[in-house]
Amino acid sequence: MARYTVRIEVWLREGLVDPEGRTVSEALSGLGFPVRSARAGRIYEISVDAPGAEEAVSMAEGMCRELLANPVRDSCRVEVIGRRDPSRRPRSPPE
Repeated sequence: MARYTVRIEVWLREGLVDPEGRTVSEALSGLGFPVRSARAGRIYEISVDAPGAEEAVSMAEGMCRELLANPVRDSCRVEVIGRRDPSRRPRSPPE
């Protein structure tokens, strides 16, 4: 079994008011940045042990459904960003 790192992004669904994003946009504009809009979201990077990338994604989607996102207002994006085989030892640097 390999260890996968999955990135889970949780965003408000399109069309819903994003007060945090609006506040950030207004504050940045007030500081002189030419910001037209901003969205606020959450990003999680989680390591899981799984037999394959598809299973790692499936686990992450389950995490979204059960804890990380509110299905009424949030949408999730999941991607595998890393893989490591914990049974392999790292190589020693050459001497």
